[in-house]
Formats: sequence, structure tokens, C-alpha cells
Amino acid sequence: MGTAFNSFVANFTVDRTLHPSADKLISR
Repeated sequence: MGTAFNSFVANFTVDRTLHPSADKLISR
């Protein structure tokens, strides 16, 4: 489970990097 969670976090971080606008929506 730890590996899957780590992969999810990495994917989420990459998604935020590629889509800064999405990060603004999340922080809002």
C-alpha cells in the first residue's frame, strides 16, 4: 500500500507541476 500511495503522491505532484491552474483550484 505504501508503494501505491507513494506513486499517487508522485503522480499528483507531477500533475500540479504540469497544470499550475489545477493547484490554484485545489488550494481554493
